[in-house]
Amino acid sequence: MYEEFNQVFLNPTKLNNVDENWAPKSPLNHKVKKFGFYPNLDLMLPGDLILVSNLSPNYSHKAIEYFQKKLGYDDEDARWHHVALYIGNNDICESDLNGIECKSLERYSTGNHLIRIRRNKDLSIDKRWSIAMTAVRKSKERYNFFALLEIGLSALQSNFPPNVLYKSNPEKSAKICSQLCVDSYATITNYVIQDNKSPTPIPACLSYEHQYLQDVKVGWKKIVRSSVEPL
Repeated sequence: MYEEFNQVFLNPTKLNNVDENWAPKSPLNHKVKKFGFYPNLDLMLPGDLILVSNLSPNYSHKAIEYFQKKLGYDDEDARWHHVALYIGNNDICESDLNGIECKSLERYSTGNHLIRIRRNKDLSIDKRWSIAMTAVRKSKERYNFFALLEIGLSALQSNFPPNVLYKSNPEKSAKICSQLCVDSYATITNYVIQDNKSPTPIPACLSYEHQYLQDVKVGWKKIVRSSVEPL
């Protein structure tokens, strides 16, 4: 666990506070095993938002960060270029260029990403599972390239109108990563996580929001040999 700019997140370059050892119950990706540490899943709940920032960003990551800054977000919020929804059992649901898919948290646990866990602490466990399952039901739907274009154009327009609120549309099939999370929450809670900086919710919005979402203090666990396979 690492704290910076009033944000709490996992930093693979800061491994001073390791919670305990962890023996995985299934085989791990070789990059994860090489890194040797894993987020403490015991402290995570279904419906948690997982913000990520690549320590070696590619051009698309840099472009997202650039446009988020142009929309008025500070550096500490703009650096979070992607968000996924935790659905339990080490799995996440996310929307990327390939569409909406369920994957393992392993893809962000290779030592190359900052990982920030956020949640609304007032939700019941039933609602958390319902949010997670709402996202899962969107699996295999396509990515919303139009929303991405809209965000980019808005960031470049100096006369972008303020106080434009996002209208959640859970029935709309195409979504970017943050739309998937916001619409899943709105379906179950009737609350739309948003601000007036962007026409569509973006990762920086989910970082900036502090009334509805709070950071969760999740530490690392050291990966040790298990009965599944040798490390």
